[in-house]
Amino acid sequence: MQNLPLVRLAIGGSALAAAECVFEQALEYAKGRQAFGQPIGKLQHNRFLLAELATKLALARVFTDRAVAEHVAGRLTGEEAAMVKWWNTELCARVADRAVQLHGGYGYMREYRSPGRSSTLGYRRSTAEPPR
Repeated sequence: MQNLPLVRLAIGGSALAAAECVFEQALEYAKGRQAFGQPIGKLQHNRFLLAELATKLALARVFTDRAVAEHVAGRLTGEEAAMVKWWNTELCARVADRAVQLHGGYGYMREYRSPGRSSTLGYRRSTAEPPR
């Protein structure tokens, strides 16, 4: 049980890395996909969506980095590690879901590299949520 905070921190860090990767894929897709004569990343709703996700990811990165520093200093509590794990796995789920929505129908097609087809979705569901 004494390693539990470290395990939680590792899961949280992995979830954050996965969320950042999915976000970058969605951002690239939004820059390249054209609709209504412009990239879909220029549409107001999508710009707000991408800005919101980028903000949440930046905050999660700061939170995770602080928790890592606390662990290195020997001060990380189980509660703080649990918060990092919970926040980052939930964020990973949120980012993946929004990215699939941004991709539209392509988010589920085999022909496209998209969040709906990535292993990230299985990862976050197996670590963040109990099976339903």
